[in-house]
Amino acid sequence: MSDELKNDILEYLASHIYCVMATSKQDNPRAATVMYAYDGLDIYVHTIAGTQKVRNVEANPNVALLIDDHAKEGWDKARMLEYVGRAEILGDPAEQEKAAAIYIARFPVVKKILTPEGLVKDQVLIKITPVKIYFTDYAKGYGHREKLESF
Repeated sequence: MSDELKNDILEYLASHIYCVMATSKQDNPRAATVMYAYDGLDIYVHTIAGTQKVRNVEANPNVALLIDDHAKEGWDKARMLEYVGRAEILGDPAEQEKAAAIYIARFPVVKKILTPEGLVKDQVLIKITPVKIYFTDYAKGYGHREKLESF
């Protein structure tokens, strides 16, 4: 793994809070904008039990995430991060506690709902572990894209 590429990816993750999460169930794809937290290259998403995202992940753990900033910079400086990964709805209390702490550190407003009681009742944390990560940086050349596959 390229340390420089990994550092670029981590810096990019830190500079954004939203991503588009694509899921699918059977032949029905769906994309939704979500806020995310991260631990290394693992991504955590918080949602409510019973949402389409949750049902799709339960049926098919293969997901894609996209973070981009085209609108801010323009094409000549466009950067984007694409994740292809496996999603897991966290059910183990120790894993939930760790993920909740990471998520709350980034978004303190959710502290009152990301409690053990909330996670039992109606709150869900999803962990996305990357399989492949693509980082595009047009400042390095039009269409410049690097791939990270080993973690």
